[in-house]
Parts: sequence; structure tokens; C-alpha cells
Amino acid sequence: MHRASGLLAHSTIGIRQIARRCGYDHDESFARTFRATYGMTPLAFRRRAAAGALVGTSSDGQWRTGPPASPVADGASAWSVQIREWPAIRIAGLEHRGSYMGIGRAFETAFVALKARGGVDARTRWLAIYLDDPFAVPETALRSRAGLTLPDGVSVPEGLSTYTIGPGRCAVLRYQGPYADMRAAYRWLYGQWLPASGFEPADHPVFEEYLNLPQNTPAAQLLTEIVLPLADSAIGR
Repeated sequence: MHRASGLLAHSTIGIRQIARRCGYDHDESFARTFRATYGMTPLAFRRRAAAGALVGTSSDGQWRTGPPASPVADGASAWSVQIREWPAIRIAGLEHRGSYMGIGRAFETAFVALKARGGVDARTRWLAIYLDDPFAVPETALRSRAGLTLPDGVSVPEGLSTYTIGPGRCAVLRYQGPYADMRAAYRWLYGQWLPASGFEPADHPVFEEYLNLPQNTPAAQLLTEIVLPLADSAIGR
């Protein structure tokens, strides 16, 4: 359903094709499951996304509708941003090409390979690096990397590559909600927070860390940290 919501919101693929891509052979069962998850039909979801009327989820997990809320209210931002010193983190994973909503397949491959080596436990962290701007690059050409932290003493499984994220100063926005609605947080981070912050972005792509997973977490409770690397100096400091 997470993948389906992203395809509905950010592509023109037919609803029947989306159902098949997401493993549903019958349109009725797909629509029923989607409505149970998001509180509306796939068609209604697509129409509201096109109108810019999807503005997050309420406490019961249903999508709210209406004009997007102002990201700044009473002098406070809609999202909390922290400045952190990010340590160097080594991950093992692989490249993904295409829609960012499909990066889950790369995560699954990395997870299975590392699990077989005993490299997955409660301390494992899930991260993805996004190399292209989805507002400027065609969906089929988008490049990203998905990976899990590689414990000391565990060799890199065949077929995976290693990447190092960090170290450096970063702006970290914690986002709660479905992945399909995360674009609003990105627009606010780059379009409003960054110009007003006095910081400049580093020459390094943005990345995300997933603090829980859709396999066992309701869409409205998913927690993602969007991490924007910053240049060493800040303007006007």
C-alpha cells in the first residue's frame, strides 16, 4: 500500500496497472485494501493528490484533505529541524534506478544478504541516499542507494557494495507519516527553512534514515529522518 500510494500520487500509471504492480490480481481487493489503509478509494486519493489536497494524516491514520497547512505558524516551523554532527556510518547495500518509491526492493535484497551473514540485529540502521532531484530528473533516471549498517567483523555479501555516510554537520528533519506525502517536507526544508537558516548545503546528496519500517508500522506512524548535509560555515555567523 505504501508503494501504491506513491504511484498514485506521483505518476500517471493506471490504477489497474498499479494494482498489478503491487501484487493484486483483482481490482476490487486492491481498492478495498487501499480504502481500509488510507480511508478513501485509489481514484479519490489520486484526485486529491493532483489538487494538492493531501496534507498528511490524522491521529487515526486517515488522510486529511483541504488546502495545505501553512508551514509556519506563530513563528514555529511545521517540522522540527535539529543541527547535528553526523558520524561516519558504513552501510552495505546496492544501487537503485527509477522511482524512489520502488527503493524497497533494494532494501529487501540487502536485508536478505546481510541476514544470511548474521549481520542484522536490533542495532541495524536502515538508510538511503538520494542522488537526484525528483523535481528535475525524469523518474526512470532517478538514482539512489539503499543500505543497512555493516557491523564490525561481518564481510560484505556478494552483490552488495559499501558506502560511507558522513561525517559532517547536518540539518535533520524528523517526518512522521506515509512516504508518499514526504515531498511537502522536502519542499519546506529546501524552500523555506534553508534560505532562512543562514546555512548552505554541502556538496553531498541528501539521505534518509528509517526509524521504523512499513512491514510492522501503520502508515501514519512511520518515522523518517531527512538528513541534509551542511557546508562547514554558516552565512552571517
